[in-house]
Amino acid sequence: MTVQEGVGSVVDVAAAELGLDPAALRGSSLAQLGRSSLDAARLAVALFRATRVRLAPVELLGSEDLAATLEHAQAAPEPESRSVASPADGDLLPLTWQQRLIWFQQELEPGAPTYLFHALLRFDAPPVVGRLRRALARALERHPVMRTHLVRSPGDVRQRVVRGPVDPAGLPWTEVELPVVPPDSRALVEAAAANRPFDVESDLLVRWTLLYLPDGSAVLVHTEHHLVHDGMSFTSFLRSVAEADAGEPAPEELGYFDHARSARPPAPEALEAAVAELAGAGLAPFTGRGCTEQSADLGLRIPVPAPLFQAVERRAREIGVSTFTAFFAAFTAAMAAHRRGDRFVVGTGMANRPLEHLDTVGMFVSMVPVVVDRPRDDAVAHVMATRAALERAEARSDVPLQELVRALGPAVRGGNALLSTGFSLFEQTVTTLDIAGSRARLEVGPFTGSAKFPLDCVLVVRRAEDDTDAELLVEGSAAAVGADDMWALWTAMLRWLTAFAGLEPAAAPPAAVSAVVTAAESVACAHPDRVAFADDTEAVQYGRLPHLGMALAELIGERRRIGLLGGGSAAFFAAAYAVARTGGTYVPLPHDQPVARLAAMVAAAGCDVVVALPGCLPEASAAMAGVPVYGWDQITALADSGVPAGEPVPSALPAYVMFTSGSTGVPRGVEVPRHALDARAGVYAGWCSLGPDDVVAQWSSVGFDASVLELWPALLAGAELRVVPTSIRTDPFALVGWLASTADVAFVSASVADLLGSLQWPDTCRLRVLTTGAEPLHPLVRELPFEVRNMYGPTEVTIVATSCLVDVGSTRVPPIGAALPGVVLRIVGEDGREVPDGEPGELWVGGPDIAAGYAGDTAGTDARFVPDPYGDGLAVVYRTGDVVRRRPGGDLEFLGRRDRQTKVNGVRIEPVEVEASVLAVPGVRAVALAAGPEGTAPVIVVVPDTSAEREQLVAAVRAVLVPQLRHLPVRFTNALPVTPSGKVSHAALADLLRVEDMDG
Repeated sequence: MTVQEGVGSVVDVAAAELGLDPAALRGSSLAQLGRSSLDAARLAVALFRATRVRLAPVELLGSEDLAATLEHAQAAPEPESRSVASPADGDLLPLTWQQRLIWFQQELEPGAPTYLFHALLRFDAPPVVGRLRRALARALERHPVMRTHLVRSPGDVRQRVVRGPVDPAGLPWTEVELPVVPPDSRALVEAAAANRPFDVESDLLVRWTLLYLPDGSAVLVHTEHHLVHDGMSFTSFLRSVAEADAGEPAPEELGYFDHARSARPPAPEALEAAVAELAGAGLAPFTGRGCTEQSADLGLRIPVPAPLFQAVERRAREIGVSTFTAFFAAFTAAMAAHRRGDRFVVGTGMANRPLEHLDTVGMFVSMVPVVVDRPRDDAVAHVMATRAALERAEARSDVPLQELVRALGPAVRGGNALLSTGFSLFEQTVTTLDIAGSRARLEVGPFTGSAKFPLDCVLVVRRAEDDTDAELLVEGSAAAVGADDMWALWTAMLRWLTAFAGLEPAAAPPAAVSAVVTAAESVACAHPDRVAFADDTEAVQYGRLPHLGMALAELIGERRRIGLLGGGSAAFFAAAYAVARTGGTYVPLPHDQPVARLAAMVAAAGCDVVVALPGCLPEASAAMAGVPVYGWDQITALADSGVPAGEPVPSALPAYVMFTSGSTGVPRGVEVPRHALDARAGVYAGWCSLGPDDVVAQWSSVGFDASVLELWPALLAGAELRVVPTSIRTDPFALVGWLASTADVAFVSASVADLLGSLQWPDTCRLRVLTTGAEPLHPLVRELPFEVRNMYGPTEVTIVATSCLVDVGSTRVPPIGAALPGVVLRIVGEDGREVPDGEPGELWVGGPDIAAGYAGDTAGTDARFVPDPYGDGLAVVYRTGDVVRRRPGGDLEFLGRRDRQTKVNGVRIEPVEVEASVLAVPGVRAVALAAGPEGTAPVIVVVPDTSAEREQLVAAVRAVLVPQLRHLPVRFTNALPVTPSGKVSHAALADLLRVEDMDG
């Protein structure tokens, strides 16, 4: 056939569509050019439009010499077109097998939004509504399939053709004025009530809601049912809307109805071949570690870091595969950890469009099972095997999924599933749209709230003339996966892609002597008699520390992970220093913990040896079965025998392994690098202006990471660390006296700081700085003779990530401050996207000084320490699970744990705010908002002053609450249960509410 007049050669047209030089097509396949099946489909459409050359996408994909294939097709005679009578208005036609499958699934989940598709058109200024509605009406007239209705008949369902003019005034159109700007895409969908079901027997299967936002912008929420939608169809429909708005004439397009009438069952040999391949693959359903943080399905939208995406594209082109193939290979590599056997099945969406319907609006996409081999160690070999698997699946993509299920029979019953995971590609070619007098930015696929599979992932690639970006849409059903599973998938995929692309993560710091050890050694040399550690029974001088370190090294040899079994004492902290000096990793083992927990901690941390400190309980030492246990007296005896001090040992090992308190789940051993410890010690010493004449109080449990901030900054400054006597530690009045007379700097947990801030301090007070954290701090309204610094940071971010001085006297809840130097903060919504300032979201913490992960727990590390989507793909952030928002001045406000947030009468409760309001009531000494028994309303648990009248106190508490919360029950207790680190134990509080009839 000849090329249309005025159009260049077919090779030139193809090259222009692909954005390449025509010479690049000679001797190259689409895969070698780094292109995908969607590129092949778009190229086929462009060729037919411009040149009338007919080439199916599968032919383009299979060509090893694209230019030769194009030239051969151009020279071939044009096939005769067959004449098919157009369907009339009201005709009943069969459903396509894709439509039938969706209808069947929708029947199983009536009312569920699973098979809805949303798109958001974000206008900087509202469009001209009448003009926009006219354009939409003309587009519907052009594509009658968008107006189809389903008609039930005995044993069958068919679709009714609806043709003719569309009245713009009759469109399913709603306009809503919003009082506030919704924080994310899902909130926009909710504001539009876009997830309400369609009545497929009477409703138009597309609708629109125009949201007017208070900032002057507008968002059009476009919703379609998948009965009439796939990605290519949506793009074609948008193009028709734009053409209609521009006044361009367009003929009525009835191709989908022709496709529905002409559909034929698959050839028996194709079905047999597909069944033979699938029968030998693992069909067990995918299940993750379980949902622990949400009861509803979850959807994430995670940007793929641009440097990584570009590197993957380059590497894919080098080896002759598409970018999608590389990402599909990464997905299957990540899935392998959850699959048994040598082969398993992952679904992928394929265009599945006959050549004559490449530009037709309608539902053509089929979810095709891809049989993949267990990934190989060689990434390139795995990608090439993946390409072959995708090509095999493409060859049988016209075999209906329901036919495969029927033919496989028992193999997909009894808990198995043909498709329980999916990975697909959506290439978004339209990113902006000029329509109805305004320009709109297009966002496709906001999560409907209902996942199609236990785990489904879509790679969305947006290509503009001068830029390309990508994101992963990950959906999971609450019954199968949790947020941790989905983030672990992200981590595993990016780790694999980084290796595939040849990118190198930042090198680990070289072996070095800790800066704190260097500083302490200098003091030991210059002032050997200065006290380093003291308790009520002994003092350890700086000059003795080097000898204790060398004695430990000689006694235990090359063992590197050393458990320290004991409690807060001068000996314990001397032992911690000795471990650091020898280049080892110290693991605090509080001896008051249950024996079984201690044994589990030793095993999880991989301790080579345990040192039992004075006062250690015999049964605790006996729990260290299989691990050598040395007594501290053995080390001190060797040190006193004249062992030479020697030099500190450079090391790249973690400084310590600290186990989490268990208040956020199963305790895990957190590995903290040496350089991170040095950085935090330096910052803390600077905050407190620590000097050699200062005394730092040691109040925290040795199993609480605040003890790290008490110990190492004191050594860095050459100060003395003095252990608070046990009898004073838990007596607030005695603690006030001891701190006022003895310490210059001290730390206490926030609940204790609340209590100390309410007491009378002596006129003469030595205490200069009180630092606090570990839980929310309430307002300190009483004047205090020292400054108070509020700190925030889970163990996993190396103790502290944000901080600020407290405005003592203010009744406002203190913020947790701004980031420390080098700390990266992200505040993200449930979908993984960053939220605007002022909106609540989960806090992620990154930077070079966060922890390395969990000892012996790769899965847990992958789920919580994840690649930063907003960085270069190599940096890591820690997902804290804490909800915060950024105040106008930049400080963060702590709102609570994500799993503590709840709603009462439609009002979202921020526990910290409720507790702060109640604590301000005279007669309230302490308060906690606790979960009610068996899912009932939350309970306000109050520790009253002894003189307070209960009935009057309840009335006063309710008076400070917003009206919607005044019905909440108020209960009283003598003390709030706490964890070993001094935090309020909400688990213990919930147990208390279940078993005790508290006064109220």
